[in-house]
Amino acid sequence: MVLSGSATRGFTNEDIQEIIRISRRKRMFIAVDISKHFLSICLKEGIDLLKINNKEFVEEYKDRYPCGFNEKKDFIRVIESERLKRAIITFGKDGALLYDHGIILYGKDKKIFSDYSVGSGDSFIAGYLSVMLIITMSAKL
Repeated sequence: MVLSGSATRGFTNEDIQEIIRISRRKRMFIAVDISKHFLSICLKEGIDLLKINNKEFVEEYKDRYPCGFNEKKDFIRVIESERLKRAIITFGKDGALLYDHGIILYGKDKKIFSDYSVGSGDSFIAGYLSVMLIITMSAKL
C-alpha cells in the first residue's frame, strides 16, 4: 500500500488511520510519501517505509529535535530515535539517504539534467519499491 501525495478533499485523519489499519490486517507493506498532519497520523499508526524530502522531514521533527538538521547524521539520529524501520530522505540535487534496519546508504547523481522536479519523488519511490519487490521475489525462488 502506498499513500502518496495529497489526500482527496474530505479525507479525515480517521480515514487515513482506517486505511492503514485495514492494510496492516491484510499484511500489506505500507509505504508513505505524504506530509503535514496526515504524515503524523501515519507515523503514529506505524508504517514500513517513510519516503520524504528533507524539508518535510525537518518540518515534522523540528519541535521534538530542536538541535538542528545540519548534517546527514542529524537525520539518522532522528530516524533511529523514532524507531523507523526504513526511511528515504531526498535532498533534491544533493542526493538521497536510505536507512534500512540500521543499514545506511547515501547517493548522489553526478549531474542533474533538469530543474523541473515535478513527479521526481513519485518516480523515486516507484523505482525503489520495484527494485525491492524484484529482490524479494528473487530471494523466494
